[in-house]
Amino acid sequence: MTFDFDVNTARVALIVIELICGITLLSALWLTRECERHISLSVISSSASLLLLSASNFAEITSYLYDPWLAMILRESLVYASVGFAILAARLFFDLKPYLAVVFAPLFIWLGLGVYTEIGATAAGRLQVFALLGGGLAFWNAYLYFHYNARHLVAAYGLSFWAALSGVNVVYAGASSFLSGGGELAMDGPLVKAHLIFMLIYVSMKYALIYALVIEFQQKRHRSAAQRDALTGLRNRRALFDDAETAIAGNRPGDAAQSYSLAMVDIDHFKQVNDTYGHSCGDKVLVLLGRLLEQGLDPGHIAGRSGGEEFVLVFPGGSREKAFRLVDRLRKKFEQATPSIEDLQTPVTLSAGISHCPTGETELSAALFKADEALYEAKKAGRNRVFLSDEKKRGQNDTAYRSLSAASSRWNEQAVAR
Repeated sequence: MTFDFDVNTARVALIVIELICGITLLSALWLTRECERHISLSVISSSASLLLLSASNFAEITSYLYDPWLAMILRESLVYASVGFAILAARLFFDLKPYLAVVFAPLFIWLGLGVYTEIGATAAGRLQVFALLGGGLAFWNAYLYFHYNARHLVAAYGLSFWAALSGVNVVYAGASSFLSGGGELAMDGPLVKAHLIFMLIYVSMKYALIYALVIEFQQKRHRSAAQRDALTGLRNRRALFDDAETAIAGNRPGDAAQSYSLAMVDIDHFKQVNDTYGHSCGDKVLVLLGRLLEQGLDPGHIAGRSGGEEFVLVFPGGSREKAFRLVDRLRKKFEQATPSIEDLQTPVTLSAGISHCPTGETELSAALFKADEALYEAKKAGRNRVFLSDEKKRGQNDTAYRSLSAASSRWNEQAVAR
């Protein structure tokens, strides 16, 4: 099969192919509708790049309708803008800073050269400038898709390869023009034919890249859903203990910062809430506690629903005093917030037991056992309180509770004042 066509036919072919490719890429927005926003923005930028290329060739075909110099400035500017959007698409795809001033700098450089110098007056000058600026951008595009491809997606490596070939094609065109003494690029020559092929392969690779990313996103979302409690949105039992084990495994002997505290939290008289007000009201109580946990814990803390009305919190690297303050503050907020639940006529409280594991004592089962003992002691002492597990005598926990609770109140008041 041969590509024997005249100049106008070649430009029409370029317009049609670039237009179809741009619209095809734009249709990929439907695939990325649930992905991160930067992926959709990358698709839009890629589509804009191809549509601008199509517009530049359309401007060339219709240049006889208006001033030739203005037509040349418009056509070349559209080409540089197109390459800039291609770079922007790559940066957005990998969630990098857009750097708009850098990405579109070649466009403004070209406008300066084309308007204020004689370089833009000749076809050879324009082609040689584009070989430097456009070729440089093509190689930058290749670098982005190769260097930032942390997922090792085959389509990203393919895009990098074809972007590099496109850069070689542009540089070769400029070098050929320079060595031959200048002149327009032959529209029936191998470079334009190569451009047609590049466009088709580029869009195919880009679409494959987007599709691979969408599949990865959906798999990640399904894994996340399988690790979450359907009612509260917190980690379920399996994910809770897996993440806790992972965090605890980071403990190293002699590193005090790697100690951890663990709290078992249980809603008081939860069965009575279900029996008196119904299970829908009980579900609202659980959802409220889950929301308070998400809002009240630091990013490094681990929280999950271990079953029924029982929750487990893990504080890697935290002291028992800090864990106590956080859990006691949660207890007070929960008690204050439960009256806002519809149909619930009495406040609901919670009790908690906290165990602390110094550096090197990483056994999760032992920490759970100690926290469960402290929780039982808090229930036995009257509920609606937080107990520590390492008190030697029964009476000392009441004293410790009153002391730490008072300290926690002062700490909260100071935080509000600040």
